[in-house]
Amino acid sequence: MSIIPCSFLFRHSIALPLIQNIPQQRGRLLNLPASALLPDLTFDKSKKWGKLKVAWNPEGLAISLQVNQKNHPGTAVERLKV
Repeated sequence: MSIIPCSFLFRHSIALPLIQNIPQQRGRLLNLPASALLPDLTFDKSKKWGKLKVAWNPEGLAISLQVNQKNHPGTAVERLKV
C-alpha cells in the first residue's frame, strides 16, 4: 500500500473540442457530442459515478455533468450507535 495515491503520480492534459453552436436557443442548452466526453482517469478501484463533458467557444466554457449514482452523504449523527 502506497502513502501517495496513484492519481497524484500523473499529470493529465486534455484537449477540449471547440463547439460554436452552444448554448443552444431551444431544447437542452448544452447538448455536447461524444467528442467532449472526458476520459475516466481514476486509477483506484472506485465505481464510475457519472459522465463529464467539457467544450469551449469564444463565449466561454461549457460543462455538462451526468450523475449515474446518487448516494446521500452520511453524517456523524447517522453513524452514531447508542
